[in-house]
Amino acid sequence: LFAEGVSLDSGWYDLNKSFGQGGFSNDSNMCWAAVTTNMIQWWQDRYIADGNILPVGAPNGFTPGREHANFRQLAIFDAFASHFSNVGGHEVSGVAWYFPKYFPELFPNTDHFFDHTYYDDKFPKNLKEFSDFIINGFKERGVLSIGTFMRSGQHTRSLWGCKYNTNTGIVEKLYLVDSNDKKAIMWLDVPVSVSTSGKLMAGPHEISSLSVLYAHPGRNASTLL
Repeated sequence: LFAEGVSLDSGWYDLNKSFGQGGFSNDSNMCWAAVTTNMIQWWQDRYIADGNILPVGAPNGFTPGREHANFRQLAIFDAFASHFSNVGGHEVSGVAWYFPKYFPELFPNTDHFFDHTYYDDKFPKNLKEFSDFIINGFKERGVLSIGTFMRSGQHTRSLWGCKYNTNTGIVEKLYLVDSNDKKAIMWLDVPVSVSTSGKLMAGPHEISSLSVLYAHPGRNASTLL
């Protein structure tokens, strides 16, 4: 099960941080912005595919000349890097800043990122909550991110797809991209498990949170004004 328009070969993005290389500003703390960039670029792809036109001035697609680069490829991230200047953050702060700035007619304020219409997040307590949020998120035209605890602290990655047991509804494998790996690649079949102490795990890392951004016109379109 993948996000709409995504397969193993196409439709997904993996914005990698530069860590100050290549003449770019330091972005070592901006995994959240890299993930939000991937989510928003997917959202804009869906918006265009549905017959809409992006507002004038909205960054979109690859930065000219960096179409095949392994880091700092997407124009949306440049907007984040310029505005937030290598600070830590969260996906919700990213979408709540970006959309009112570049889509003011659709989003005159941030309300729809806090009423579960366009954005939602979850701190899953068990495997069932974790699985339900992911499966429903993809089926309801969403794209997801996953937060995990790493040695260096909390880290968030883009979640483009999963494998799940159709009998139990439990997610067993994840398809991820990581802004720290310096390559535009997808991590395949990352196993989901529960540790002996009851913690949810993605590979060797404890899972902390999930986030979802829903394609236009949002998850609960009838509630939009």
